[in-house]
Formats: sequence, C-alpha cells, structure tokens
Amino acid sequence: MYTNPCRLSVIIPTINEEDGIVSTLSELPRKILEGMGFACEILVVDGCSSDRTRERAEQLGARVIVEPRIGYGRAYKTGFSASKGDILVALDGDHTYPASSVPMLVRTLIEKDLDFVTASRLDFIKTGAMNWIHRLGNWILNISVRLLFGLRLRDSQSGMWVIRRDVLDRILPESDGMAFSEEIKIRAFKCCKCAETPVNYGRRTGDPKIRTVLDGFKNLFYLSRLRFSGNLNRYNEVNMEKMASDTSELSKEKLPRASIIIPVKNEERTIANTLNSVLRIDYPDYEIVLVDGGSGDRTLSIVEQIKGNLHQSQNKLRIIKTNDSTPSQGRNAGLRNSSGEIVAFVDGDCSVGKDWLKNAVALLKQEDVGGVGGPVISSKKGAYLSRTLLDISSTFLASANSTLFARHSSVVEVKNIPSCNAVYRREAVEKAGLYSKDLRFCEDVDLNYKIKKSGYRLLYSSDVVVEHDWKARTFGSLFRFMFGYGAGRAAASKKYGHLFSLFYTVPSIALLGLFSLLLLSLSYGGIFPYVLGFLVCSYGILVLTFACLVAHRFRDRKMVVLAPVAYVITHFGYAIGFFWGLIKGHT
Repeated sequence: MYTNPCRLSVIIPTINEEDGIVSTLSELPRKILEGMGFACEILVVDGCSSDRTRERAEQLGARVIVEPRIGYGRAYKTGFSASKGDILVALDGDHTYPASSVPMLVRTLIEKDLDFVTASRLDFIKTGAMNWIHRLGNWILNISVRLLFGLRLRDSQSGMWVIRRDVLDRILPESDGMAFSEEIKIRAFKCCKCAETPVNYGRRTGDPKIRTVLDGFKNLFYLSRLRFSGNLNRYNEVNMEKMASDTSELSKEKLPRASIIIPVKNEERTIANTLNSVLRIDYPDYEIVLVDGGSGDRTLSIVEQIKGNLHQSQNKLRIIKTNDSTPSQGRNAGLRNSSGEIVAFVDGDCSVGKDWLKNAVALLKQEDVGGVGGPVISSKKGAYLSRTLLDISSTFLASANSTLFARHSSVVEVKNIPSCNAVYRREAVEKAGLYSKDLRFCEDVDLNYKIKKSGYRLLYSSDVVVEHDWKARTFGSLFRFMFGYGAGRAAASKKYGHLFSLFYTVPSIALLGLFSLLLLSLSYGGIFPYVLGFLVCSYGILVLTFACLVAHRFRDRKMVVLAPVAYVITHFGYAIGFFWGLIKGHT
C-alpha cells in the first residue's frame, strides 16, 4: 500500500470511441489501485463526439469534460488542468493499450522512485494491431529521436505513460497535436528519472483517428524544430537546482570514505594531468589507489615523483604494482587494496573536475542506486585529431549512442556506465562479483549487467564529467582501437551470452553482405552490380550527411573532410575485428 502520494488521475482523450471507451474503462482495475492506497478519478476529455462516448463514459463512473478545441495534446492539457491527482496516467480510449497494466506502471514509478514511466508497445504487438506503414513510421521516428536527442527510446510514440504532477509542472510540452506524446517523453528523459516498460498492444476498437502519413511527417518535423529551438534546457533548471541543493546538503553531512582507483600501463604522456586533477577534488575523505600493470615507460617514475612532492598530510596516493594483463584485473587489485565505501574508477588518460566525486555521491544517497556515471568528453589538452576523432565517435553513426559517448542534459537511468567514469557503492560491486578478469573489452558492460541484476539502478548525471585524452591520435590508431573493440565485443559475447545482441553484429553483417555482392557482381553480373552500387552510394550519402551534421554541431568545418574517413575506418575496423573475435575467441 502506498500512502504518499494517495491521489491518482487517469486521463483519457476521446472522439467517437463509444465502443472502445467501454472496453477500456471496464478493464481498468480500480479496485486494485484503491487497494494500493490510491483515491482514483477517471477523466474522459471528449472532443465533441457525435456518438454515445460521453454517455457511456459517465455510466462507467468517469467524469467527462468537453474540449471543443482540436488536438491530442490540447485534450491532455485540459485534462491535466482539471485533474486532482498527484500521479497522472495517460491512456487512449480505443482499447489498444491494456488498462489492466496501469497498476504495474504505477508500482514501477513508486517503487523505483521514478518521475516518469512510459509503456512500449513494440515488443508485444498482437496480430493485426499495427500495419507495416505504422511500424515503419515508428521506426523512423524512434531513430530520429536517437539521432537528434541521444535518447534510446524503444517507443517514442506510445500513448500510455505515468507521470508525477510536480514533474509535469516542470516539463509540460508545448505541442497541442499528436507530437505532444513524443515531446513529453523527450523532455522527461532529458531532465528526470525515467523508465520504459513493455506492455501488450492490441487491435483498436472503432475507426482510426490518426492520419498515418500526414501525422507522421508532422511529428518528424516537430522533432527537428524541437531539437534546434534551443528551449529544451530551460526545463532542466529546476533539476539542476535540486542537484546543487543535494550537493550543498552533502557538504554539511559526514560523507562516506571514497577510494579512487586508477589502473595504468604506459601512460607517461597523460598520468600527471590525471593525478593532478584527482588531487584537486573537493571531497573530505578519499584515497587514490594507482594500480600499475607493468609499465615499460616513465609512468611509475612520474607517479613516484608526484607522490614525493606531496606534503605528508596531503598524501592520499598509494601505488600498487602488478603484472596484470587487463584493466579489469587492475581494477580488481585496486578494489582489494582499498577501503572506501564508495569506489570510483577513472583511467590514466582522463581528468576530472573538483566536484566530480561529490556530484556522484549526491546521487548515491538513494539506496537503490548502485552506480553513477556521466559524460566522457574530449580533453582540451589533447591533440587536435584526437579531440576531433573522439567528438566524431560521440555521434550515432559511429557509436550508436553508446553510453561512453552519451550526452544527456541531466540525470537519467541507464543500462551501463563506462569504467573510465564510474562511481559505485562498494557493496554493489562486491555483490556483482567484481570485474570479470578475463575480459579486455566490455568488462564494464558485464559488471553493470550483474549490478542491475542484483537489484540496483545505474544513473547518468551531466554533472559527473570526465575529460578524455583519447589514445586514437591517428587514423591508424583509430582502426586498431575499433578492431580491438570489435574483437573484444565478439569474444565477450561468445563467452558470456548476456553480452550478446544482434545490434552489435550489424556492421559485420553489412560488410559480409557487401563482400558477397561484390563476388556475385564479378562472377555473374546482371542486377548485382546495380544493387551493390546503390548500397555503396546510399552509404556514402549517409556518411556525408552525418559529416555535415557533426561539423555544424562542433562548429568545425574540417570535420566535413575528417568525419567521412573516421566513419569508414570505425565501421570497417569494428566489423573486421568482430569477425576476428568470433573466429579466434580473443583479442
């Protein structure tokens, strides 16, 4: 039972849904919601229906509000204004969404202390519920949301979601039309704690109201306008103030001891910058555990010189020497030789801000949060090409919005946080069994999977920032890195099934397809050369389009030339490496 908040409003926009509204309201489990401790109200916002929709809704206990102004979003805004609930539930009146799943969504919101939960239709679509045009349109809009906003929403167009009223007051969308649905999700996921949960999706009752092609293009246009309007950030101000408040409160509390673990090997060029940034952190009780995996350059001598220059009272630095062959083994050695309740990981080619640790610990105050990460951005001190390649790699076409390169505007829940910028509860890491020592790549993905399986959440915060002086300083080193990453991903997927996803095989399958078409073109001719030419030209147009976009995003015209080369090297290096990893089983 939940006693706070205790009021819940279900808002259903309708127009000529006399059959669908009966099925929807009959399925809504009001007794279960009341048993959970909620006083429920049902609001049907009707757009001047010409059938018996209003009459039937009232017969089933709903309060009906007539909204003569046209628009899906307009109907919801009217419903929000008239509702009294602390928690608001959005639901369509055509019985496509399962009203029986409302308690499940509300329970997820409350138990996980979230602000917004949206239902995804696309995993459990009943036969005949969505034709191929709708599926294609949803796919295009979802991809557009990823490209434009960096959000991995499975179903950006879902019409079923749950939100807290105080959050709604901060992010209320501007659209009065169908774009309202995608806009509220984008605004919520940019600045709130959110989750997406799969539900069943059935065939609608009654005639469809959506104009598939026209509404689809309108939504696509609205996404572009929203992305470049420059007004998304104003909705984050409240969240940023709350974050600052949490950090301020932390300064008055006794903070848990933290251990910052830095695994290194041959980092003579960057290790001084890393240590100097970590030593300047504003945090009262922390230690630095540097684990050297057998460096053959001047790394250790630089570290020992820095340690020797520290005043005894400021000497937080400890050096552990090992012959471990992988970073995961080095991190485990650091864990075994550290004492903090909080364990933070950063690499020897990164630097952090003075509030990096404090901002992360502010979020770890939530007991169900096991780890916190954040943006990994290019270091201003790095070489130009290194900075540029890292910036290019942060785009969807290069990394498919990998968490390593993610750019969210505030605090969001994520599946993975990269090991070069990760702050964990020690107990969460120990419950997960530490890092898998035999993984050279994807060790952070594996650890985070096990932490989430233990019942913890992982958060991304835009205030937990690391600057990375990337080792890929030439196109050749970029190819070697992507080859190694592809091989490591394949090897890890072979050994640990939970790390496998068909999504990671796309570059390799595409390369295999192109190679097969080339052989068929040379052997048989016919239509095959035309298909091959079409695909190569399409790929070239895609690469050039993204090159222009990334050049505009980073205000650097040189990227128009550099980005296409970087994209091709990234794709081919990863694809070839993935095949190598599948065959050899190791990097």
